[in-house]
Amino acid sequence: MIKKLVLTILILMATGCSGGFQVKMQGIDVNNFKKADPMEVVTGAVASLLVHEVGHMDYHEIRGQDWELGFDKGLEVRYVEDYVGNARWSTRSGLLLQSIVGLILSQWDKIKDTDFTKGFTAFNTIQLMTYPARRGDAGDYFNLTNSGNFGNGEFSFYTGLSLYNFHQAMKGK
Repeated sequence: MIKKLVLTILILMATGCSGGFQVKMQGIDVNNFKKADPMEVVTGAVASLLVHEVGHMDYHEIRGQDWELGFDKGLEVRYVEDYVGNARWSTRSGLLLQSIVGLILSQWDKIKDTDFTKGFTAFNTIQLMTYPARRGDAGDYFNLTNSGNFGNGEFSFYTGLSLYNFHQAMKGK
């Protein structure tokens, strides 16, 4: 039920269901997506997902560990053997790379106002904000928050950074 509610709210926000009125949330004109090139937004969203998964892949490659690409509740990198400490560090690598690339995109003057950047940062934000409802029992959110050591705070940091990146990208020219 929560998943459907969150998805409905996000769709309404993204489509600018304002009926001709200007809708602003936290200083962001929601209608910016109505004017955006859908192909660029989708390309940015797909790039965000791929950058996240590449972060996981890089971690395992650097450590010389086997991994495989799978599809369970979405595209995911799985490590083949249960290496000690893998879950938490693999999680960090995906979230951190995605957050850093989002930060670069949202700060670089030549590309921060592009629809690609809007798509990248929007997908990153939506992915993190809905993670507990979508996959609270497995995956990156679970790996961080259930391992102690300030996992909730760390996940909150990545979520906050993604919100900042999205806000910067949506401010417009």
